[in-house]
Amino acid sequence: MKIQVQNILVRCGHATALARDSVTSLEHPLITPLKIAAAISVVALVTTSSLQAQFTEVDINSQANADLQLYTDGHNYQLGGTQLNVGGVPFGLAELGGNPTTTGVVQSTGFGQAVTNSSGLPIFDANGPFEYTFSVPAGTHAEVLYCLMNLAYGTAGVIEGRVVVTGTRGETATLILSGGFNIRDHHYSPFVDTLSDPTVVSAYFSNGAPTTPPVTTQIWLDRQKLVLPGTFSGDTIASITFQGNAQGNPNGSAFLVALTLSTTNFVVPNIPFLGLGSPLWNISGFNLTLQGPVGSNYEVEVSTDLITWFPATNFVSTSSPFYFSVRAATNSNRGFYRAVMP
Repeated sequence: MKIQVQNILVRCGHATALARDSVTSLEHPLITPLKIAAAISVVALVTTSSLQAQFTEVDINSQANADLQLYTDGHNYQLGGTQLNVGGVPFGLAELGGNPTTTGVVQSTGFGQAVTNSSGLPIFDANGPFEYTFSVPAGTHAEVLYCLMNLAYGTAGVIEGRVVVTGTRGETATLILSGGFNIRDHHYSPFVDTLSDPTVVSAYFSNGAPTTPPVTTQIWLDRQKLVLPGTFSGDTIASITFQGNAQGNPNGSAFLVALTLSTTNFVVPNIPFLGLGSPLWNISGFNLTLQGPVGSNYEVEVSTDLITWFPATNFVSTSSPFYFSVRAATNSNRGFYRAVMP
């Protein structure tokens, strides 16, 4: 009898061994000749790849100049030195001057103007041009910049500032901050507190921890998103700059809470090698050998048409190669066999 071996692809998400090329012929003296396709080598492994985001948090501690805990209802915010996840993006919250009872932010204010008064309270009416530049870990690739930013005061339609990403080749990308579009006052107030940009994701807080709206005292942080253009492809990020004009009451002064860069990696599962060896007849069927990871669960399946598969046997391997027996099919004159590691 001829052992027929077929080229075939495997099922997505499984490691499967199948056979290829005609190999040999043998007969069993007690069983009606049966064509068997036995797996002797791996033809193909179809894997399910996935996209996995890699995040790089930008440290703003050295430039934090105000304590968010001292803003209106600010005691409800999460403390600095902790992690905050907003819409699946991690942010490291800063401390002001290394004080763990604070939440450090970069509050925009005019050049040379004080950010806080003698009591340490923020001076939101200090206005004028500002610029803060943050370094990025060397070798950082990115496709997206995520910001946590809000306003003190604020008016719809007013340009509150911008965030500029610069690559090592000199290319730039800019996120324009517009009141009522992608940035708003940090709490419910008579000032602008709605947004129209659908890409903004908000986190709400109460009693020092994230919560879900509505809350008694509504305060929030909003996550803005800047997708970097193709000019950044293959380059690394040199710096991020927060700049603009602080405008105080009523038009608003923006403040920066955190920055995170993101890049996407393709992740392909590590699929182990599986192989089935040539069959040898026994009194009730035939013996096969399987090569694969020891201690794994295996299923051996049989088909008469390479389309519909049925379980033939299953086992846990204790060696490689591992020897096992399969009963010959009795409802067809041929059978195709494959090993599957779930």
